Amino acid sequence: ISAIGNQSLPYGGIPRLIILYINTIAVKYGTDKIKLGKNLKEFVEALGYRASYIEGGTNEQVLNQLDRLFKTEFSHETSKKTFNESGQLEINTKQVTFKIFDEKESFETLKGGFTEKTEVFVRLSNTYYKEIKAHPVPLSLETIKKLKKSPLALDLYAFISYRANTRKIIPIKLEDLMKQFGIKEELWRFRPKAEKALDSLKKFWPECNVVIKKQAMIILPTKTQIV
Repeated sequence: ISAIGNQSLPYGGIPRLIILYINTIAVKYGTDKIKLGKNLKEFVEALGYRASYIEGGTNEQVLNQLDRLFKTEFSHETSKKTFNESGQLEINTKQVTFKIFDEKESFETLKGGFTEKTEVFVRLSNTYYKEIKAHPVPLSLETIKKLKKSPLALDLYAFISYRANTRKIIPIKLEDLMKQFGIKEELWRFRPKAEKALDSLKKFWPECNVVIKKQAMIILPTKTQIV
């Protein structure tokens, strides 16, 4: 993840919430053009926050993080190992770099010199839209809103939901989970935080059949939530 120009990187729960919200809307309605609302207040409330117009308030924070996301570039790498006919190991590595948004549009209706109506749209980049269409993650907007105060719980919700609804038992080392989330700290510090975030998630997703044992998180067959 890297910022374009002198822009700072997005951080905290708000950008996670924006991404999950936009992903859910894009997949649910099959569109790469997302309407964020008739005004800022409507968008802020759609994310589960209370609109605040004071300096440094919720409205300003959401706008700031949205702008940071717009000016951020992401990349991810995947590797696939196979053996050829000669028994030799072949490793195919694919690296993709992309932005989430290609465009951001706003339309204002003026009356008597004052803004009467404002509509804001974002258009997802082709690469990003294809990715979320090919690998949709079934999330509940209500659960996303309720987890907004815990960035780690939001990360776990998306991660587990993507891998859930299978008949397989999926173990993942906590060390690898930390790498997945970009967390750099001692494992002994991370584990209680992960356990607390998982407990928070289970309050709103009781069917979440996931446990943390020793140094691993184990995803058991789990029914996903309906969007």
